[in-house]
Order: sequence, then structure tokens, then C-alpha cells
Amino acid sequence: MSDPLTAILAALVGGFLAAATGWGLDRERERAKLKKARNLLKTGILDDLQHSLALYDQIIADWEKTQTVWFATLIELKNSRDIYDKHKQYILLFENEQLRKDIFRYYLQSGELISTLEWNQQRKYSLHDDWNRELHKAKLTHPDQPEDNLKTALAAVYALESQEYDRSSAMLENNVQKIPAMRQRALDILKALNQVK
Repeated sequence: MSDPLTAILAALVGGFLAAATGWGLDRERERAKLKKARNLLKTGILDDLQHSLALYDQIIADWEKTQTVWFATLIELKNSRDIYDKHKQYILLFENEQLRKDIFRYYLQSGELISTLEWNQQRKYSLHDDWNRELHKAKLTHPDQPEDNLKTALAAVYALESQEYDRSSAMLENNVQKIPAMRQRALDILKALNQVK
């Protein structure tokens, strides 16, 4: 072999090795970047689920004491989901297909439950406020009438609203009864995610 041919061959082999090394390093960097994204999402979901367990317990305890679902708790529950909502496309980085489905379903269905609880409680508040406002007006208009008589007269006028209030209260209670099952799903996902390396 001549010197120029050896130099060309050495340059080609060197170029190939450099390209292969660069390609391998790029793949390794990309793999590390994806693993970091998965671990960050995992940590965020774990933190949210842990916090959600406490909030679910608080909703149940508050309901048992006051028959009320407090908006502050629902807002906190919704806000804790931000990490998942903003980065859910990275859920695909989890290799376990069933875990991905469970996480997706949990967030979808718990989001629906939170919204329903919020709507039911808001409607109950609204109907109660309307009733109190009308009762107050009746007291001002008829100060000589006993309050029980005013309530009886008002109940006849507000029969449909009263029925809606009762339905909203029943729906709210029914939805609060779904929280233990949702809490258990969060706990199951928490345990499964802790197994992901």
C-alpha cells in the first residue's frame, strides 16, 4: 500500500469512528434526558398522589362534620394536579402499559369527580343563598308575621327550588361516597409507581 492510500483509509476509518462515537454519545444523552424527564414526572405524580390522599381524607372528615365540601380543599386538590396536567405527554416514558392506563384513567376520572363535587356544592350554596335572600325580603316586607309562617309561605313558592336543593344535596353525598374508591386508586398507583426504577 502506498502512503496516500493508507492516509485516505486511515482518514475514513477515523471519520467513521468519530461519527459512530458522536452518534453513540448523542443517543446516550437523549436516553439520559428521557430518563430524567420520566423520573421528574414520577416524582411529581408521587408528590401529587401523596398530597391527594390527605386531601381526600380531609374532604371525607369535613363532610362527616359539616355536610359540606369546602371549595378551598377542592381547589387545592385541583392545583396539586398541575404537574401531571402540564407534562402528561411524558407518561409514555413509563414502560408498563397498565400503569400508564391506570394513571391516565385516575387523573381523568378524579378530575371529573372534583368538578362534579364543585358543581354540586356550588349549586347547593346558590339555592340556599336564594332562599335566605327571599326569606330576608319577606321578613322586611311582613315584620309582623312569625318566621315559621313566612317559611311555610315561601316553601310553597320555592317548591321546585327546594326539590332541586334536595337533589343537589343527594348528588353531593353520592359523589362524596365515591372518594374512598378514588383514594384507593391513588394509593394503588402510588405503590405501583414506587416500584418503577
